[in-house]
Amino acid sequence: MLVCAVAGCRSGRTVAVQVSVSGPDSVESPVPGVVLTAVPFDRDSLLAALEARAATPRPHVAELDSAFAAYRRPFLALAEASRTAAALRDSTAARSDDAGLAARRASADAKLAAARRALDSVRDAGAPRIDSLRRAVSQWENSTYRDYDSIATAWLRRTGRDVTGDTTGADGWTRVRVPAGRWWVYGTSWDVTDPNRYWYWNLPLTGDTLRLTSRNGVRRPRY
Repeated sequence: MLVCAVAGCRSGRTVAVQVSVSGPDSVESPVPGVVLTAVPFDRDSLLAALEARAATPRPHVAELDSAFAAYRRPFLALAEASRTAAALRDSTAARSDDAGLAARRASADAKLAAARRALDSVRDAGAPRIDSLRRAVSQWENSTYRDYDSIATAWLRRTGRDVTGDTTGADGWTRVRVPAGRWWVYGTSWDVTDPNRYWYWNLPLTGDTLRLTSRNGVRRPRY
């Protein structure tokens, strides 16, 4: 559970927060192990201000987007082949004397191996260039956001508040206790449908329940 970090907790509030995302089957499912951070300011506004004063925009965005797109179809094909093969393995284990089922399992395993080879081929072809571009992006980010911590720390000191954090449980829930005032919660989670994207949330804490879902999250590229 989040603990109060400053005096005045008695006048604060507790908000139940859940994280869930949609999978390849479009079903929304709870996500355990997501680190959530509560801060008394809108971090996106601060990041945007730092980006606005950067000498250049984020580099290589178009090229990286194109490279990432090449991964998506073979990645989804592998995920689907994995689900099919797993289901047939379970069925074969329960009905080991079914020759037709065993043949379908063998075919599914072959398709799974082919899908894995296809993704490996795309990865081997694109990884060196992607790694090079990502290094350039990392250098830009280190320069652009270098003052983030000092600005945020100064703001926290002026307001007498602090940043707190917690992790979602097996059911995707946690409870956030914060002092009185305006607070935002941000966090990230893997996008299980795309290896080069992740889910991002940065939402104000309002009411007594907050759900971070595929509907109010943003799928961001892993630049």
